[in-house]
Amino acid sequence: VLLALVMFVALSGLSSDVSAVGRRALTELRNLCDSTFSFGEWNQRPEAYWEQLYGPTNVYENKGTQYPPFDPHNIGYALTLTTCPSGSDYQPGVVPHDPGHAFYDAAAVLKYSICHQTYPSGSEYNSTMYAIVHPDAIRCTGPDGETYDRVQVLIDLGYHVLINGDPISRKDISDEYIRQNIDDDAGTRDLMKLNAYKFVQHPVVVMVDFSTLVTDSFDMVLDSFIASEKT
Repeated sequence: VLLALVMFVALSGLSSDVSAVGRRALTELRNLCDSTFSFGEWNQRPEAYWEQLYGPTNVYENKGTQYPPFDPHNIGYALTLTTCPSGSDYQPGVVPHDPGHAFYDAAAVLKYSICHQTYPSGSEYNSTMYAIVHPDAIRCTGPDGETYDRVQVLIDLGYHVLINGDPISRKDISDEYIRQNIDDDAGTRDLMKLNAYKFVQHPVVVMVDFSTLVTDSFDMVLDSFIASEKT
């Protein structure tokens, strides 16, 4: 039985020609969003900022999406959201930059770039998108002071969303130095990524963030991980 393997790889390094991707027409991207978009066809979209379309809620609509059964050719892709955007929180190389006001666009582009490079688009593997969201990262405030719900956005774009709190409490850390200094690095919430090990319905789970842009198939990398006796 193949165990799920979390690949902490810099997929952005696999990008080959980002400028060419940026020049592509948006038709395909919008069609992808339309497949799960709550507000009808793109040209029927209400005249409003996206934050206004996804207000806070206590009940999330079940869109009928179920976790897939184990499939040796289905790769999981997991995004973690630990907090709402704040410019003062960003540390290069430590805290992934939050897209803030461009959250809807960034989540759609991330999903599109992955789906467009998986089966049947030149790859032997298909994909399932996940988002692991901390409760503090659900309801965020936009630049105009409006409150919006990120879980609603992700569900609407076709992500499977898991809401998970802090994986450990600081008081439970026995080492005093680590307990006092853990937040100087990525913090305990960075361990939320370990929840991806629960996705045993996939042979491999790839961790991604909003700096990830997949512009080509990397089947050779996946084949190597799956075939390795070490995994």
